[in-house]
Amino acid sequence: MPYANSTHSERRRIAVLGGSSAFTPQLAEALGQRAAHLPRLELVLLGRRARATAATARFCDLVARAAGADHVYAATTDPDQALDRADLVLMGVRVGGFAGREEDERIGHDLDLPGDETIGPGGLAAAVRSLPVVLDLARRAARLSPGAPTICLSNPLGILVAALEQEPGVRALGLCELPEATLRSACEVAGLDALEVDADYIGLNHQGAFTAVRDGTGRDRLPELLAAIAALPDAREFGVEPAAMARREDLPLSYLRLYEHRARELERQRTRGRSRGAELAAIAGELHAHFATAQDARLPEPLLSRQMPWNELAVVPALESLFDGRPRRLAITCANRGFLPGIDDGAPVEKWGLQVPFGAPPPSPVIEGPAAARALAFAELLAGFERAALAAARAPSAGAIEAALAAHPWGIPQDSRRTLAARIADSVRPSDSAVTIAEASR
Repeated sequence: MPYANSTHSERRRIAVLGGSSAFTPQLAEALGQRAAHLPRLELVLLGRRARATAATARFCDLVARAAGADHVYAATTDPDQALDRADLVLMGVRVGGFAGREEDERIGHDLDLPGDETIGPGGLAAAVRSLPVVLDLARRAARLSPGAPTICLSNPLGILVAALEQEPGVRALGLCELPEATLRSACEVAGLDALEVDADYIGLNHQGAFTAVRDGTGRDRLPELLAAIAALPDAREFGVEPAAMARREDLPLSYLRLYEHRARELERQRTRGRSRGAELAAIAGELHAHFATAQDARLPEPLLSRQMPWNELAVVPALESLFDGRPRRLAITCANRGFLPGIDDGAPVEKWGLQVPFGAPPPSPVIEGPAAARALAFAELLAGFERAALAAARAPSAGAIEAALAAHPWGIPQDSRRTLAARIADSVRPSDSAVTIAEASR
């Protein structure tokens, strides 16, 4: 609990790496809304393009002032300037920008594989491209701000956190809102108070499931949650179809649709037209132009139209917990260290529950019944893939990349693995060693 004894009168310096994102003002708004629970803040936004970064910082200042928050924003394109004397680092870089995300989303389409920036071949490509930049920034932070913790929001989260945790002098963890958001949505459908339940969650980042949801009496209400979701006229927000949930006997995160409904998701992506990366790139250009000239803090419609629950459900609660030392319900990715049985201690797993970042973990989930056993077995497979993916990202040869693809639970055919490995190896460009405009997004 590095800041448990700090006072609200002290100004804390946060380096926001990838802070030139056009969506950073939503973070500023979330921080402003909770200003009474936070110390005075200086947030230094690091981005690649000076004008976009300055415009974003300017608008974030407007947002903070409108909220009555004593938060100041600065802009820089110099990593050392951003990281100098930082009390905390938010790692949100997207190496390759939205163009890189678009490549990740489409990389396997002609091989009948859906794309994603965190899962499968797309996630592996993102790891290979991102790891050198993320490690360079982490090493700079360790040199310029010794002891400052790093909260990683960049994807693929698990692979990057595993690498960060292996770096001397680096204290890092990953943060995600999806388990909390999923549980809250399901409880709302079933008429339960999500803040009054406890649950067992088993998995890795974006790839896990709740295998029990208990009320205050200890009764498992998961069957009621699944029945309530099945009764919805439209359950698409949950990603996985209710029939698949019933078969699995758990509440999966929405990204598991890429496993349960792979063909459906591939077809949806192919017929979508523009990828999500291309859509976000178009929105970002419009927003940066607005930030440069806006006279008030009203968030423009393109910004409001994009839901970013990770600020409210993950980033801000984690910062509050770090500063006041009181636990919050969070989903933290860090080394397993016995949290899930049968998985290597160093493998990154997602630990959901009441906790303080970098403090003691929440209780391990109860592994009882077939649903929990299946979730644990799936987590073991994913941990094996991420271990191989990290090795490939550190030394990105076609052979190492193909070996990682062979470990993925999709069971990718050998010919497809070879084709993908060549594509990913060829995509590693010298320009990827530069810090690029970034954001932590879904």
